[in-house]
Amino acid sequence: MKRTLSVIVGLVMCVQLASAQVGNSGTRPQTNARTADPRVKAALDRLGIQYEVDRDGDYKLTRNVPDSNGRTQLVFIDSKTYPVEGIGEIREIWAPAIRSTTPLSSSVANRLLRNSFQMKLGAWEIYGGSRAQAYMAVFSAKVGAELDSDTLRTTIDLVMQNADQMEKELTGKDDF
Repeated sequence: MKRTLSVIVGLVMCVQLASAQVGNSGTRPQTNARTADPRVKAALDRLGIQYEVDRDGDYKLTRNVPDSNGRTQLVFIDSKTYPVEGIGEIREIWAPAIRSTTPLSSSVANRLLRNSFQMKLGAWEIYGGSRAQAYMAVFSAKVGAELDSDTLRTTIDLVMQNADQMEKELTGKDDF
């Protein structure tokens, strides 16, 4: 009974948050090139984390995964932020784990959903899928745009570790 109630409450919260968002079509928002958010730059510089800025103005980090025999993981911090009524300004920190030219199998999609249920921060999402793009499963955390440095580091590490673990489990590769 408790688990059923928890699932229902979770679904209601997801519906409420989704209704506060605009234009989510299942693909990453397409925007023109923009400048990088200086708040992210300042926080990453304070932490001593190396990064590059991609053509969209987002921060691209290549992180070494601890205790992984040399595995690395890409992590992106979006410069673009989104207003969410009642919460404020949020941004996305995400990392790719799986790329496919075809839709993910139901067993893989269900594995990602089960894993999302266990997460306290972040969830699995599928991007792409149009003729021009491959399908990509990414682990994403949507967080306040004004994160302090310690919380930013913790979020980066959480996103990195979850994406790398799933990539390793499902593909055995280190593509990202």
